[in-house]
Amino acid sequence: MKKSVLFLLLLFVFESVRAQQILVDHYPNSKLYAIDFATGQQIPAVSEEAILFKNALIDLIYNTSEGRRLKNMYPGPQVAIIKQIDPRTLNGFQISVSSITFAVSKEIGWFYYDTRKNIVFVFDREAAKWKKIIFDLDNIPYLNNCWAYCNFNDKDKRGPDGQLKDLHDMIVNDN
Repeated sequence: MKKSVLFLLLLFVFESVRAQQILVDHYPNSKLYAIDFATGQQIPAVSEEAILFKNALIDLIYNTSEGRRLKNMYPGPQVAIIKQIDPRTLNGFQISVSSITFAVSKEIGWFYYDTRKNIVFVFDREAAKWKKIIFDLDNIPYLNNCWAYCNFNDKDKRGPDGQLKDLHDMIVNDN
């Protein structure tokens, strides 16, 4: 009897601790800004859903060939600033990656995540245009995570109002 009570007590404690796990922000120095639909301004997004999206999007960016190239070209700490674009203009998030060396921050790469089509673009500086990223099979889970969490700030969780454009439609020569 005592063993079963002790076992149940330990099981209860274990389940209580496991159920209260706190969401971990894997990139605490990186920031995510979302549109406040009441004011139209960008505000820091800190909800659990926003952190899940931020983690998923940064994981996706850093696991692309372009993201790995940036990591290799600019060793040291890197920070991503993610900003939601006003959905009346463009449907997605702009990602600016900066490298920090000797307390100086330098922007080293720009990405765009289209939330409607689940596509990521990188800005090619040499060609001065946006280029669609083709994903390896290894990156598909990261892309699916972004897709799952990207609607954390949908206005009333409804579809777009018909005024949306996406970057893919704005590109003249999509590669």
